[in-house]
Amino acid sequence: MKLNRLITIFLLAVFLTACNSSDDCREETDVKLTIDFMTRTYDNNSKTYKNAAFVIDSLTVRGLESDSLIHNNSKRLKSIQLPLRIGIDETAFEIRFNDITDTLHFHHNNNDQYFISLECGCIVTHQILGVSTTAHFSDSIIINNKDVNNIETTHIQIFN
Repeated sequence: MKLNRLITIFLLAVFLTACNSSDDCREETDVKLTIDFMTRTYDNNSKTYKNAAFVIDSLTVRGLESDSLIHNNSKRLKSIQLPLRIGIDETAFEIRFNDITDTLHFHHNNNDQYFISLECGCIVTHQILGVSTTAHFSDSIIINNKDVNNIETTHIQIFN
């Protein structure tokens, strides 16, 4: 009788540990473009221009053609991260800086998909080919890193 009880407890323990959920995807699959907001100031002492972070008081960002609201009146931002579209090679955003609206168009390649697992799916990385803007708020745009992957870095700098 004790042997049957021990075997039942053992089989029950094996069964319960074998049924752990494995749909936890521990890897980040969203690849995002990082944009820093910058300003250029003139230093009279050194007679040179210097770049500094620029804090946006109020920022609203929505994706065009996808009708997605990414930031809704976000406060005091120095940088943002935006997703690029996978199916096509252009992603557009309407960005409202305080009371001024710009439209940014990112032209990019969608690189090969990297399969992680059945639970996690795939990662698609991008390469930025160019950026265009309506330039109502932004003075200039610099591409710092063309490769958009899971490595955290600044890809774009927008100067005011």
